[in-house]
Amino acid sequence: MVRSMVLLVLLVALVYGCTRLLSPDTEPSVTTIDYTSQLRSAQELAEYEVLAPRGLPEQWRATSADLDRSGDEVSWELGFLSPEERFVGLEQTDGELDAEVARLFEGRQADGTVSAAGRRWQVFRGGTDGDSALVHVDGAVTTVVRGSPDVETLRTFADSLG
Repeated sequence: MVRSMVLLVLLVALVYGCTRLLSPDTEPSVTTIDYTSQLRSAQELAEYEVLAPRGLPEQWRATSADLDRSGDEVSWELGFLSPEERFVGLEQTDGELDAEVARLFEGRQADGTVSAAGRRWQVFRGGTDGDSALVHVDGAVTTVVRGSPDVETLRTFADSLG
């Protein structure tokens, strides 16, 4: 009886071990979204040129979109994953920047500028969460491209904005 029980436990352990070895590890999937309806709404509501990426390779995946209107102020946000699976976010507003974004770079000085999509962007490195950011101010409109990739990847994303 005990011998049969030990044999059964060994058989179950063998089957479990084989299935773990033969089945590939699955990473959590990221949902890709279509943000065109939110983009159209932002373009209709905002009194400024609403930017969104154009012509990015398909390895760039949109993962979130948000549109917020508070009085006359319109804020537009997009979240992407870069080809290296790193977060890149776009925030554009004619009001106050999202408190989280503003807090990341509070008290930091710009670390030079880069040119992308015909605009000059201030470079901020090493935010409180390790992110970097490109910031472009045009009158009352502030556009921020931020994320965990290097500044060159952020510049590539900013260069696609139109």
